[in-house]
Amino acid sequence: MTVIHEFLNDIFIIHENGYCLHHESYGDSNFEVDGVVISGFLSAIETFSSSLDKGAKKLETTNYKFLYHRFKDLIYIARVPKNIEDMMIHHFLEDIAKKMALLIPKSIDLNGNVEPFKIIGQLVHQYFSNHQSIITLDSQLEISGKYERIRNINEAKIFSYLRLKGRTKLSKVIQALKLGEEKAILATKNLIERDLISIVAS
Repeated sequence: MTVIHEFLNDIFIIHENGYCLHHESYGDSNFEVDGVVISGFLSAIETFSSSLDKGAKKLETTNYKFLYHRFKDLIYIARVPKNIEDMMIHHFLEDIAKKMALLIPKSIDLNGNVEPFKIIGQLVHQYFSNHQSIITLDSQLEISGKYERIRNINEAKIFSYLRLKGRTKLSKVIQALKLGEEKAILATKNLIERDLISIVAS
């Protein structure tokens, strides 16, 4: 079973006015900043960047990054370790936002009523329980022993590299093959789904 705190430290749902509707920590997260202060700060970054461009996608610190996803007037933000690839968390936030939109009435009064947002905890656990082969740059990959003709060029490159080198981290595969991170992750996911390669314990 996936250990959530290896991928997710904190999740926030913030109204665009800066009001924190939900904050939850996972694992040994020691995030002790006042919720009102951090929510205002994180939403201010999104509001400011929206006035200049298309909004914030990411804020990085020394050891962590905050990834953003806006859905209408709500901002979903995840704090994750720096080694976690962005695309996986963006997909997670997008999935959670869509499910929350179905569960929360459009007419809900947000004046202090945060009770409906508590269900997000269940959605987070459900999401990670259903994604046991979550791919990160630190994932150790190896071929499974199964073989079939691989038509996609990126998939073929990754499979051939693992066949030659044996068990290797995805980050090293990307570096050696000079592949873009998102393309490499997508190709790796497709190879895993077809049982051509697998993620193994490091």
